[in-house]
Amino acid sequence: MEAPFKQGNVSESVVISHYLKAGFIVSTPFGVGAPYDLVVDTGPALFRAQVKTGRLRNGVVEFETRRTRSRTTRSRYEENDADYFVIYCPQLDTVYAMKTREGVFGKLRVWPTKNNQRMFVKWAEDYLFERHVEALKAAAP
Repeated sequence: MEAPFKQGNVSESVVISHYLKAGFIVSTPFGVGAPYDLVVDTGPALFRAQVKTGRLRNGVVEFETRRTRSRTTRSRYEENDADYFVIYCPQLDTVYAMKTREGVFGKLRVWPTKNNQRMFVKWAEDYLFERHVEALKAAAP
């Protein structure tokens, strides 16, 4: 089994590559302990991104929305810890982005539900990285 940090490194590199290809500048915090993995410079603004690795299970991309503070302690992200969760799902080779305040449960549905439920479902297509980039560029003056 691959060590979790190795997959995390792969996810970070994929996300960094996506931001660079979109024309943004990406920085990483020095040392350990920052509640975010990247700082993305869009030109007029900076934002903090926390990269997560998503796992496809039963038609849903699942990702962790809590910080690991130690082997046994996890806590939720506070409002000022990060601005976005940026999720890379290796099984789909797809990147998603959502504001951290939207990612309380860490689930994005890829396939329709068996009972056709649509209410309260976060559809993965609504959080595609390309939509995120469009919104960032549209916000620039």
